[in-house]
Amino acid sequence: MEYASHASEPRTERKRLIGFHGYLRLRRYLSRLHILRWLHSSRFVPVGNLLLRLDRTLLRFFPPDVRLRHEFNLWAEKGLGESMEVDHLWFTERTLSRMRISSADRILDLGCGEGWACRLIAARLGDLCPVVGLDVADEMVRRARTKSSPFAKVSFLCGSAEHIPCREKVFTKVLSVSAFYYFEHQERVLRELLRVVVPAGQLFLLIALYKDLPNWHDSARGLRVPVHVRSADEYTSMLRAAGWMDVQAQELVRERHPSSKTGGHNRALLISAQRSALESAISP
Repeated sequence: MEYASHASEPRTERKRLIGFHGYLRLRRYLSRLHILRWLHSSRFVPVGNLLLRLDRTLLRFFPPDVRLRHEFNLWAEKGLGESMEVDHLWFTERTLSRMRISSADRILDLGCGEGWACRLIAARLGDLCPVVGLDVADEMVRRARTKSSPFAKVSFLCGSAEHIPCREKVFTKVLSVSAFYYFEHQERVLRELLRVVVPAGQLFLLIALYKDLPNWHDSARGLRVPVHVRSADEYTSMLRAAGWMDVQAQELVRERHPSSKTGGHNRALLISAQRSALESAISP
């Protein structure tokens, strides 16, 4: 696919990645020490919590993309990428129906993981629509490429949401499933998405962790990387401030029978928006 502009990884980022892996090796060594296991026991909960806070503080010295790459590579190795499809399938399919994708579209899946949503789109259109998946975790991208090999028009890039390795005005629609709250600088990501979509291009953000959920704090604390959670109103205000038009928020709800054992989320927030079409109208 000719949409990518391949840039070499900055030297400073490579140095930070090396430093990050050095710290991880130190963590693994310390975790094997008997005294630390003892301090993490139930008799020393305050000390264990202090060590956890110290660890999270030290991790903040490393760039967010480096931390995310490490965490989601671990998810891939543990097979958690496959569970994403099960947990998010119902509201993703509902959103794809609203996107009205056609063979004229060029789709970006931001934070694609193992590429299950890309394959879902390709299967719907019979491989007529080019789909590009982007993820910061190289192991997720590797697995996505392997699993998606039967689809000729599905491709994957490894990169940051803040610096999408694609030229301007490429995509007609952008989909992102349960990835946006992992981005630390969300305003930058929104401006970068404006750069890569065509005039009148559309954005569809699916959010499974948001402040309007009653127990969102508990879900956020269970994650090993920082998340940046907002409410529906906060999302709509942020998108409008970033330059997106026709911003709308809707909560998707799955009715579940009390005896049902189906896993996954019961609610999700859909944020849709559009890039201004004015540029297209005034262009020569």
